[in-house]
Amino acid sequence: MKLFLALILLLSSANCFSQDWQTVTTNRVASFEFTGDTYYSYQSKKIRIIKVDSIAVAGNDSLFFNYKSKRDEPNYYCYQLDDTGWIGTSVLIRNNGDNIFFTQNNDSILFKTTEAVGSGWHFFKLGGGNYLLAGIVSAQIETVLGIADSVKTIMLMAKNSQGISITHPLNYRTIKLSKQHGILNPFRYFYFPNDTTHFELSGITNPASGKQLLTAREIYNFDVGDVFQWQGDSRSGNAGQQELVCDEWHVLSKNVFNGGDSVVYMIEKWHYRSFRFLSNPIAYSYTHIIDTTSFQYTTNGGSVDPWPNQWYTPVGAMGSYGLSEQFSDSAFYHNRRMREQSEYFVDNIFPGCITEMIADCLLWDYYYAEGLGNVAIEDWTQPPNCVDYHMVYYQKGSDTWGTPANCPAILGEENIVKSPVKIFPNPFSEEINIEVPSIKTGIVTIEISDATGKIVQSVLADNATGLKISTENLSRGFYVISLRSKTINFHYRLVKN
Repeated sequence: MKLFLALILLLSSANCFSQDWQTVTTNRVASFEFTGDTYYSYQSKKIRIIKVDSIAVAGNDSLFFNYKSKRDEPNYYCYQLDDTGWIGTSVLIRNNGDNIFFTQNNDSILFKTTEAVGSGWHFFKLGGGNYLLAGIVSAQIETVLGIADSVKTIMLMAKNSQGISITHPLNYRTIKLSKQHGILNPFRYFYFPNDTTHFELSGITNPASGKQLLTAREIYNFDVGDVFQWQGDSRSGNAGQQELVCDEWHVLSKNVFNGGDSVVYMIEKWHYRSFRFLSNPIAYSYTHIIDTTSFQYTTNGGSVDPWPNQWYTPVGAMGSYGLSEQFSDSAFYHNRRMREQSEYFVDNIFPGCITEMIADCLLWDYYYAEGLGNVAIEDWTQPPNCVDYHMVYYQKGSDTWGTPANCPAILGEENIVKSPVKIFPNPFSEEINIEVPSIKTGIVTIEISDATGKIVQSVLADNATGLKISTENLSRGFYVISLRSKTINFHYRLVKN
């Protein structure tokens, strides 16, 4: 108690702020990082946000409601679609400057935002006559998200009914209020005072300042010359059956359409696959294709970009829901922002209950990173993992991460040679030249299909390393040439002038 009073007396001569303040605003999104809660896979902090999406007005008072999201710590095995947000059931903003948060038990947490240094008030009732006392111990200019702002610091102390200090985890914990940005380091007020997790403001919108939430537009922002590699494995319900995969993409071209809402990439792709049973290789396959890959930013990854911890309906899903998660900068991918989308099912027994399915190989987690696209797919519902697929290397300009993978060697099939086929010229006119390296390809089936997918020309070649195909009878337009053998599965887009 003496220390708390000393702090107030010492700082009572500091500059006092008489303006009206507010913990939460309605015209922006405020993002907060979990402090000390490192996500186990990607060395990132999770993000929660305050986004007021509805307001109830009573006289001069307003009741703010945060967007609907899943509670982080449910008391039962299922989640409800109408769960209240992490900051509490609502926030009451009174005309006199009092801001009140409400817990799951409808207990109130009082902020007196217009008070000056040296002021104190009952912040929260702990029960049995005990309470948390709040006092403003400083009011000064501080840097918030790189901008100078007026900040009040509130310190908490637990007291009994006689006003004597008692032991409590929240003793000497501080909460900061910023004139321009509102509350800077809130607790998870829904579970207050039992949850003492520390949050810290990391970014705001309108105007944008600090770290922004990751969107599909930034996830799929590739550049010409980008190289990506993934490795992984998948298992069926029988743990002895395993499929090993290794993929590589090279971005060849990029075209943006619809006012920047859509982008089309020409990407050269290699896909290697090894199927095994009890660690014994059974079959290998290899595909090489140059194809277009398109993204529409408003639809990829969900019908819209969901907010952190918010439910959404996956595209094409029937009877299932997704849950969006956001992470702060991840050292795992050179400090790139990350996003996760997990699959959930509606429980048929308990109406409105959404749950993770406890069964083999049903619900997966998808991870995305800024400028890298999909970086991982995982399924942890039942060991061994049904899917464990991760990006292992990327090159974006001078930025590289990971170690380049030798896919054939990794899968144990050295006879598979990367880029085994050369087809030229492109565009073509009277003939197409095909060169295949001197490996045992066996019988190669060569098919040319038109833009509708109809096969317009077909050739068989046996262990051929070079071949010319006459194309005099083909009309101008787009075609796909396909080569298939026991070691080659190759598709290539061509244009006839």
